[in-house]
Amino acid sequence: MRLNKDQVIDLYPKLKKLARKYRVNIKLDCSFTPFICYHNPPKKVLEYFAIMGCDAGNWLIGVDPKGRASPCSFIEGEDIPLEQLANSWNNEETFSIFRNWGKDLNTICNSCKYLEICKGGCHAVSRFVNGSLNTPDPECPFVVRGYV
Repeated sequence: MRLNKDQVIDLYPKLKKLARKYRVNIKLDCSFTPFICYHNPPKKVLEYFAIMGCDAGNWLIGVDPKGRASPCSFIEGEDIPLEQLANSWNNEETFSIFRNWGKDLNTICNSCKYLEICKGGCHAVSRFVNGSLNTPDPECPFVVRGYV
C-alpha cells in the first residue's frame, strides 16, 4: 500500500504527536527516512534515534524462509549456500551495487544536506518504481517536489 502525498508529508508530525501522547518510542524502517528529513529535523536528533537511510549490503542482509540471501528483505534473494555467504558478501555485485550507490551519480540527492544520513532513500522502492537502484527514492518529498 502506497502513501499519498499528503500522508507522506503528515507522517512525521503525526508520529511525533502519537509518541508524545502515548509516551512510546517509535522506530521506523529506513524507507521512511526521506519523509522524516523533509521536516528539517536537526541531524543530531536523527542520529540519536538511529534514523538512517538504506544500509542494504553494507551491514544489512535479508534471508528469506527458503534461505535465499539479498541485501535487503524487500529485494528478492539469490540462492547462496551458507558456506559461501562471506565470499558473496565481499564480492558479489548483488551486495556491492548497494554499497556503491551514489558514487558518480548526478541527482537531486547530491545537493541534499541529509544525503549522508538518508543515503538516497529506499533503493528497493527506486528499483520497483524506476527499474533501477541508481536513482533517487521516487517517494522522497524533496524528489517529488523537485528541490532540496
